[in-house]
Amino acid sequence: YQRRVRARLFYHRPKYAVLDECTSAMSVDVESHVYALAKQRGITLLTISHRPSLWQFHNFVLKFDGSGGYSFSTIDHQHEEKALPSSANSVHSSSPEEKVLAEEEELREELKRLEEDMEVKKEKICRIKASLGLPPHPSAPVDDFSAE
Repeated sequence: YQRRVRARLFYHRPKYAVLDECTSAMSVDVESHVYALAKQRGITLLTISHRPSLWQFHNFVLKFDGSGGYSFSTIDHQHEEKALPSSANSVHSSSPEEKVLAEEEELREELKRLEEDMEVKKEKICRIKASLGLPPHPSAPVDDFSAE
């Protein structure tokens, strides 16, 4: 899903884009690349995220306290590390093995989502075929989604 969102973002090149947790399944490296590319292409991003690693790509932060209150402030990029919670700093101090394991886990999660999406599409194809009176052929592989 997140890959499709990124593809649409860069294909349409809007002046503004609201990204709601769009990097939660990405590695920090890919996330940085996406945000840098958006900035390079002149896309202003409004981000909803729990990841402090995204602060480097923004100038302001709006925080809601859960009780109807909020705070709005600028981000001091020179002292950004001091403002980040300790959990965000651990991302930068991870060993290469931990990074590989985290990336592997992210890829497994993405594979699971893609497999679920494929199952939904297979079911949709069977329903469409049934509505047209065509045999569903459940044993035949259904892997050509170029008509989307």
